[in-house]
Amino acid sequence: MNTNNFTHINLSQEQAQFAVMIDSFPWLSKFWNWEKRECDIDLLEKQMQSFSHGERILAQFFLSVWTHENHSFDLFEATSVLDKKNREVIIDWVANPFYP
Repeated sequence: MNTNNFTHINLSQEQAQFAVMIDSFPWLSKFWNWEKRECDIDLLEKQMQSFSHGERILAQFFLSVWTHENHSFDLFEATSVLDKKNREVIIDWVANPFYP
């Protein structure tokens, strides 16, 4: 995991790790402002209504990790809907959880 792209911003190690993880999803990472170290949760939740089923699950997962609260993320739903690549993002986090 390369956090070098985020070294110019004063992020904690966990925030940088999260930024790298979500950076693979530009359609989702755009809701995070790394300079301010915040997420536009209201806009993200509003936009989720137009996401595909899989996109919504990923958004719920990332938002849950970011806020340390469950945002309707369901692991069983995720495993039955997401493809292997997207499941592996969640599996990797579950194996080594961190909270930004």
